[in-house]
Amino acid sequence: MAAPLLRQEMNFGDIEYSRIVGAFMLAYTIMNGISGPLIDRLGTRWGYALCMFWWSGASVAHAFARSALSLGVCRFLLGMGEAGNWPAAVKVVGEWFPARERALASGIFNSGAAVGAVAAPPLIAWLILR
Repeated sequence: MAAPLLRQEMNFGDIEYSRIVGAFMLAYTIMNGISGPLIDRLGTRWGYALCMFWWSGASVAHAFARSALSLGVCRFLLGMGEAGNWPAAVKVVGEWFPARERALASGIFNSGAAVGAVAAPPLIAWLILR
């Protein structure tokens, strides 16, 4: 939804867009393997907090992106922070919930991503039109 407006406003094409998406996926892929051991080392609370802090800061940085390159850097940073969500969430469920409640807890945190994926596009479209 937002991609055509971003392309027009920042004046970039398909190749730059693919690089922006690729930057996020590269960081997410690399950090998926690093964030788990990092969370194990720091502990769930501090590890998850660090990931959320990084993720939030990277999200805010998107507001300052003015080119395909700066948007790609922001997306890379976002991918780095966002990758810690799933390892941390699984660890939280394992540590904080009794065995008989873990499937429900996992279902709830996994549902959040699905609900967000369904709710976000119309919300973003509405915000763009405003």
